[in-house]
Amino acid sequence: MGRLKARRFDTKGYRDFILQNGSLLVLAALLLLGMVCGALLVKGEFLTVLRLDEMVKGFTSARQNQGFFVTCLASFLGILPFMALSIFLGLSSVGAPFIVLLPFVRGLGLGMISGFLYANMGLSGVAFAALILTPVNFLSSLAVILSCRQSLKLSVSLFGVVRPESPYLDLWPVCREFLYRQGRYAMLLLASVLLDGILSTAFMRFFTFQ
Repeated sequence: MGRLKARRFDTKGYRDFILQNGSLLVLAALLLLGMVCGALLVKGEFLTVLRLDEMVKGFTSARQNQGFFVTCLASFLGILPFMALSIFLGLSSVGAPFIVLLPFVRGLGLGMISGFLYANMGLSGVAFAALILTPVNFLSSLAVILSCRQSLKLSVSLFGVVRPESPYLDLWPVCREFLYRQGRYAMLLLASVLLDGILSTAFMRFFTFQ
């Protein structure tokens, strides 16, 4: 029986992926870092200052009495500031440093809510996060970091234009790609809003946090 030849581990594909999607990976890492920091803050006195328990109870109580379209509207208004800021900052030549903060702030809020549910609401909190929060937040957060990546690209290009020594004057291809992709990410955001309405309508009546 012949010896099996060991397959050589090809790192080129992984290296190319990282190089091509470096900004996206950094933004995703900042989102995860924010979630970790938010979960850690729940263990301290910061929780009392924010009255997070009252916020969560008020959120669940309001959701139980809302209709489908009101829930969708509330979900849309909750994520809209992040998308709007991403687009606005992308149109600025100095917006890049602020764009990278958006995923972290988003993750901070998600981590605090999730950490509170896990630590204080037991199995009900875990089920609530798994059935409603996690699917919706995954889609909406994906829309945010994709939007931030595109805005970061345009902001860096604008910064290159305002530099005196820059020969780069034709911004239309970058702007066209920016508008096209931001439109696609807005559709992803709307999908998360509809999913929030569907899941809340289906499962919210099973959760009561007193």
